[in-house]
Amino acid sequence: MPGRKSLLLLAFMAVFLIASAPFASADMMADAEALKGKLSDFVGANEAVIVKGSYTSVTENALFYAVSKTYDELSDIPVVDEKEYDPAAWKGKVIILIGGPVQNGISRELMKKYADNAEEIKLSAGRAVFIDAGDIKAIIFSDNEGFDGIRKARENSPLAPLVSPEMVPVAATGVGTGLLIFWKFLAGLLTKVMKFKAASKIMKKVKKRELKKSFLGKTIRGVRIKVREWASILISALIFAVSLSYIYLSPGMDIPVFLLLTVLVNFIVYSIRHGMRLVLDKHYGHHTEYHIWYKGAIITAITGWLGNTFSLAGYIVGEKKEENEGKVSFIINMATFAAFIVFWIWNFLEPNLIVHMAMLLTLAIAFLQMLPVSPFSGKGIFGWNKKLWMVGFAPLLIAYVLVNVI
Repeated sequence: MPGRKSLLLLAFMAVFLIASAPFASADMMADAEALKGKLSDFVGANEAVIVKGSYTSVTENALFYAVSKTYDELSDIPVVDEKEYDPAAWKGKVIILIGGPVQNGISRELMKKYADNAEEIKLSAGRAVFIDAGDIKAIIFSDNEGFDGIRKARENSPLAPLVSPEMVPVAATGVGTGLLIFWKFLAGLLTKVMKFKAASKIMKKVKKRELKKSFLGKTIRGVRIKVREWASILISALIFAVSLSYIYLSPGMDIPVFLLLTVLVNFIVYSIRHGMRLVLDKHYGHHTEYHIWYKGAIITAITGWLGNTFSLAGYIVGEKKEENEGKVSFIINMATFAAFIVFWIWNFLEPNLIVHMAMLLTLAIAFLQMLPVSPFSGKGIFGWNKKLWMVGFAPLLIAYVLVNVI
């Protein structure tokens, strides 16, 4: 059966994600029970306020929910957003913060000022930090990424004044999709007009670039290594990495280092994906090549600026329509999704910049390339095997929403 190994691998990943949820929930409840006594002693009879960060994660909200179920007094404490928090109004009260320094600006300020007065308690899904500095008492509930990750600065998006922070990626996705649809409509309209009015010489200049058999480079064990293709891959990786990085740029960040690391990680991801494609080309007797799509690169940059980057800087050209083209694309996209799972688990346990960016890049590329419309490879996969496309796309969609929206 074609694609059986890929299907089994994908099924294993989906089962792993679903099966791990109850265990994570049980661990959080055990953490909450262990914190109950400490929390009761720390808060005591003092008044308190709960301050929720603008960028709290699913894990942080789940952790706080577990704590609130074991410590009933939390249900009577007022909850405010970090933007509504007024230090003067809540002076002398215990501040209970949802979200670490990465996701909550108040947590960030307190950790900068009172790091020496902080007691950290490690939890299965993050940590609880108790700050007692005499004039201020605070508790921070955070996942690991809340202290060691990078913050998505959604306020950088021009859509931020128009929608709430959590809706920026959704709005950016909508605008990006609209731009893509508009370009396809415009390109189709221009092509029809040119066919009607222009000579064949003009049409040759606007039609999709064809695959050239001659190339500068070498063939290693049947695998074609082309200078022009790898230059296109490098440029596309650079465009996508820089576009994706924009929404994470914030004051105090070492921006040149951050951009360099992001470009390097993305080029490695692109190289592995296209290296797999070239090897599979040899296996199936295909001849394909990656080309830059400059108009798609512009859309990539615009969607990055808006807050949710589309990977559209290039496309794959084939010598002819191949029978196994959809199968090859499916294998590559599922391998990319598998890499995302590895980076996601790694980042959950030990967050760091390189792993975090690798997680985001692999997910973005795999998800977008599975969309069943041109210019994404998902169109070929959908035409090759609709059932496998559905099985592959469903967990990708869930992961994409969880990481980028929730």
